[in-house]
Amino acid sequence: MSEARQSLIYVENALSRIENGTYGECEVCGEPIEEQRLEALPYATLCMEHAE
Repeated sequence: MSEARQSLIYVENALSRIENGTYGECEVCGEPIEEQRLEALPYATLCMEHAE
C-alpha cells in the first residue's frame, strides 16, 4: 500500500472518530490522548502509555 493511501486511511479513521465522539480518546484505556501527541500525530488512536 502506498504511503499516500495509508495516510488517507488514517485521516478517514480520525474523521470517523470525530463523528462518533471518540476522537482524542485512547482505544485501549479510554483516557484522553495527550494534546501534544495529537498535535504531532492528529490521527493517533493510543495515548503515550499504550503507544509504547
